[in-house]
Amino acid sequence: MRASLVALALLFAACRPEETPPTVDTDEPVATPTSEADLESLTMGSVPVNPPFAPDLHYYWVRASDLGEVETVVAKAFASDAVVEVSVETPDGERLSTGPKLSSDANRRVRVDVTSGDGTEERTYSVAVLSDGFPERTVEGEPSEGWTFLTTTFKEANGTTRALMILDGNGTPGWWRDVTKSTFDLRVAPDGRLTWMGRTAENPDALQNLVMAADGSIDVALTASEPQAGWSLTQVDEHEWYLLDDGTAIRILNYRVTEDLSPWGGPESQRVEHQMAQHVDLEGNVLFEFSTEGMVPYDDLPPNLVGDMDEIDWEPIHFNSIDVDPADGHWVVSMHRVSMVVKVARTGPQAGEVLWELGGATSDFTFVDDIRFTGWEGFAGQHSVRVTGPDRIKMFDNSRGDGREAGDVRAVEYQLDMDTMEASVVWHHTWTGRGQAFAGGSVQSLDNGHHLVGFGSLTTDANDDRVPTLTEIDANGEEIWNLWLPDESWTYRAWRFEGDPMTMDWIP
Repeated sequence: MRASLVALALLFAACRPEETPPTVDTDEPVATPTSEADLESLTMGSVPVNPPFAPDLHYYWVRASDLGEVETVVAKAFASDAVVEVSVETPDGERLSTGPKLSSDANRRVRVDVTSGDGTEERTYSVAVLSDGFPERTVEGEPSEGWTFLTTTFKEANGTTRALMILDGNGTPGWWRDVTKSTFDLRVAPDGRLTWMGRTAENPDALQNLVMAADGSIDVALTASEPQAGWSLTQVDEHEWYLLDDGTAIRILNYRVTEDLSPWGGPESQRVEHQMAQHVDLEGNVLFEFSTEGMVPYDDLPPNLVGDMDEIDWEPIHFNSIDVDPADGHWVVSMHRVSMVVKVARTGPQAGEVLWELGGATSDFTFVDDIRFTGWEGFAGQHSVRVTGPDRIKMFDNSRGDGREAGDVRAVEYQLDMDTMEASVVWHHTWTGRGQAFAGGSVQSLDNGHHLVGFGSLTTDANDDRVPTLTEIDANGEEIWNLWLPDESWTYRAWRFEGDPMTMDWIP
């Protein structure tokens, strides 16, 4: 046997002993090599990898249930003197086995390391062995550089699991985790670690703020801070959690208080849902906080919210994003239910005070040339508001506010003039005919001038046709890449980062 041909027996969980794997022809080159360490072919015994093998493509996947009881990984290099090594590891990189008897089941990664005969060139190939329930990913087009980070928020009725995933442009996971309950907002921290809102084995029922170490263990798992007097049902909120450069973090808590809503026609004793925006250290000590309580007088609420006051856990405001303005360190906060963005002083004599309001009934700004076709002015029910420059913000506009439709979903950027108190649209992209999203959505500006847009809960358009979960548009507004999750599955927010899932080295 040539030194470049490695045939290692793998014992897999799914059994098909009655089937005999067909002979796999590994002698015919599939492409011209570019390196002495390129593979000529890679198969999982009788099961071809997805997408179809190509020497310059290093990430693949298979379903564990498609593999027989005993399969053979056949990895053949172009160069006869190349050294090929096969091993099985976890998605976090923990090596489980090597040698002629490798065992694997779902949620394992088959790793193939190739070294040229003179030792000067190396290549690594990865095959993700996925569970049957891991969500299907369908892609169209070619994205720009980097890996796409997302979580699935809801699952199909047919048993699709929820998952965290880091995907290449083909939708192939380089890193992933199956989970049983919804997780939110997977992203890279300034120090390169991964963060998200999810659950742990030690505390499986409570959403927590999580930070993962490079080896896959959880470095930080913060639950909600101690409730204040009158609070009930206090919990970590899923809408914002990220680390700052100094190692502290921003998060949101969700809690309930009992209020008298009778002055507005509501119940005399009603449980009301509020949020608390917090600046915390990684031990959970609160450094700064402010609440939705009192931020918008109930006299100024939209009529639909006032009319809903008799609903259990009535929610008047709903924080869904917080971003730090690098110019002054103050916070720009999105308040979804009132279609308002506010700037809150983080430091100084005005700390905790609202410095300006944009949108809503009491806006300090007027919108310039931003009247939608329904007559609505400005954004509506927005998500993921980010500071993009001096007095400039960008957001995903869900286009559904006050219970009314404002138009079609869009990504939009505003310049705020602090002298004239006008908000002008400097860039936008509208998906005509797509309709509105009631929850979720994000827009990330990429270094090359492109934008990665997530459509949140919007899964079908106004014609009931399936729409992409994510889209990348170029600087001219052309869609260059789309990704679809299964029906009824969506992602709250998505990000693009560069790095290496095999080493878990990520660039913030």
